[in-house]
Amino acid sequence: MRIQTFTSRQYNQEPGTLKRAVAQGPVFVTNREVVELVLLTKRDYDRLIGAQPKRTLGDAMRMPDVADIEFEPVRSNVVMREVDLG
Repeated sequence: MRIQTFTSRQYNQEPGTLKRAVAQGPVFVTNREVVELVLLTKRDYDRLIGAQPKRTLGDAMRMPDVADIEFEPVRSNVVMREVDLG
């Protein structure tokens, strides 16, 4: 895997060159000699984060591993009153 470095000017003016470079490995994009961006292919990104299986909202809300958490909600004392729309 080869890391290449491009300037922000090259990033803006030569996108095709950067796309070809990213296929060979990560690309650093610098602005005034400071690395500001790192470009990766989707495959490299997935490998980097461990490519977790997709989790749905239902999966997240199910939370079977937190059944033993104690939760005692406090009753709210909301007072209802008439609304004057006149």
